[in-house]
Amino acid sequence: MTRTTTALIALSLVIGCQNSDTDATQDIDTVQISGNFWDSVLGTGADNVEVCLESHPEMACAYTDSSGDYTLEIPATEQSTLSVASEDYAPHLYAIDPLLEDLNDVSAGISRRSLQDILQANIGAASDATEGNVHVRVEDVEGVTVTMEAAYDVVHYWADSDTEEGAVLTETSTIGTMHFAVVEAGDHLLTVSHPTLTCRPDAMTWGEAEGETVVPVRDGYTTVLWFVCD
Repeated sequence: MTRTTTALIALSLVIGCQNSDTDATQDIDTVQISGNFWDSVLGTGADNVEVCLESHPEMACAYTDSSGDYTLEIPATEQSTLSVASEDYAPHLYAIDPLLEDLNDVSAGISRRSLQDILQANIGAASDATEGNVHVRVEDVEGVTVTMEAAYDVVHYWADSDTEEGAVLTETSTIGTMHFAVVEAGDHLLTVSHPTLTCRPDAMTWGEAEGETVVPVRDGYTTVLWFVCD
């Protein structure tokens, strides 16, 4: 076999792989989402934040404008994982379900990297820890029990609360926010329950089953979830 023939075969393989990736992307039916990401402390738009599909890295990313607004194409018929990050803002993960979301308002507040470092320092974890974080919010409900597999520590707002592995926060306040601050990377079961109310995943949250969902945790990311109990 000559060098020319070998080169042509190699080139054909490369082109074939590239065409395969392109065809796979083109075969996905998409819809457009839009929304806004803002600074969770200042309340102002988060500028130049990269918004990508972690579950579909072959699809194009978007960037927020000076007001924090963006538009992005996502698969039309499946739940996806949205990653949001920039040089100034800590990486966050959200769920996107085109069948459930208001596609014109996929929006959230995001934390600056410096704020994330303070949170890590409060629980005694290094800011460069390889694990991910999980932030859970249950609006205006007290007495919710939240269990997270593979979580080492729980922070309820800024108050420290040391727990064993397999962390459980048994008392939410009326604010209803808790932060599982150190979680092994991977996909882990999170359960939310209440003695008298039914809890379920809300917008931008994975899962359909009442009170539980499998949460993707990635190195260095904060996975954000909202639940409703009524």
